[in-house]
Amino acid sequence: MKITDEEYNQIIAEMTKRLRDIMYIYSDKKLRKEIPKKLAEELLEGKGILEITYDFHFAVADLKQCLGRLRRLEKEV
Repeated sequence: MKITDEEYNQIIAEMTKRLRDIMYIYSDKKLRKEIPKKLAEELLEGKGILEITYDFHFAVADLKQCLGRLRRLEKEV
């Protein structure tokens, strides 16, 4: 399916917003799970890097929904 550069940019912007929303909702729980208090205390005594990995899963339908909304709104203007 062909999309314009503008549609591509808007889809990326929308998916970015969705990622921010997901991270906002789950970040407290995720951080508490990955960094229990004892580990935080140990980490604060040393140096290094703490790496926390998130997995995000979007369906192709999410992308199509974003594109459909963009095109529908363009027609309404």
